[in-house]
Amino acid sequence: ESTRLLYLFIPSAFPPSLARFRNPNGDVIIKPILEFLEKTNSSFLVNLYPYYIDSSIHKGFAFFEDPFSYVDDSSIIQVRYGNLFDVMVDAVVRSLAVMGHENLPVVVAETGWPSWSSNSSEVYATPKCSQRFLNALVDHLRAEKGTPLRKEGASEVYIFELCDNESKQQSKRTWGLLDYHLKTKMNITFFLDHIPEMEKKFIQLNYLVIVCMLFLAVISTVAILTCPSNIVSAW
Repeated sequence: ESTRLLYLFIPSAFPPSLARFRNPNGDVIIKPILEFLEKTNSSFLVNLYPYYIDSSIHKGFAFFEDPFSYVDDSSIIQVRYGNLFDVMVDAVVRSLAVMGHENLPVVVAETGWPSWSSNSSEVYATPKCSQRFLNALVDHLRAEKGTPLRKEGASEVYIFELCDNESKQQSKRTWGLLDYHLKTKMNITFFLDHIPEMEKKFIQLNYLVIVCMLFLAVISTVAILTCPSNIVSAW
């Protein structure tokens, strides 16, 4: 089981070159974890959610859109960032370097965007914004440009999550690529356009298998809950 750290352990991503892990958490909690990861040749897993960053930041910056950018001029060489995701990744990279683990691979274990919220103040929790962010993220990762502080960028990035979760509150329940009925909510263009046809079919087949397994899991759960106890015990 891997340990994923929340981004709140870093007080501020701006500027990335001055980012640090929050103390005393940095020395007490994170330092031993980093030492263990280094010894075991493992990666540092972190959840990055541009959606939750300071509302004063223009959402165009979160959506990877020009001409929104940020210049980190805290060091001798000015560095320009074209999107919020790279700022957050480099804040993690710099925080790791300060702790003496600058070469530790960074894996974004969770990132995404909600498609709906019962809270009227969350005006950007819409299917349009969710699709906008995810497609822009995929395009950005496909370009393989890395970040200013790490040329290879994050070694892996995982989108949160596959299905909506109605047990959660407000926007936390609608981060899925699929809705509660396992139906696609939006059109996300993944890395299929430059993949050989056989590999593309294999990926699509795996996706179908995952959806079918989820469907069977739901059906099995409903069957167990609705069957008489003597039948359940016989299973």
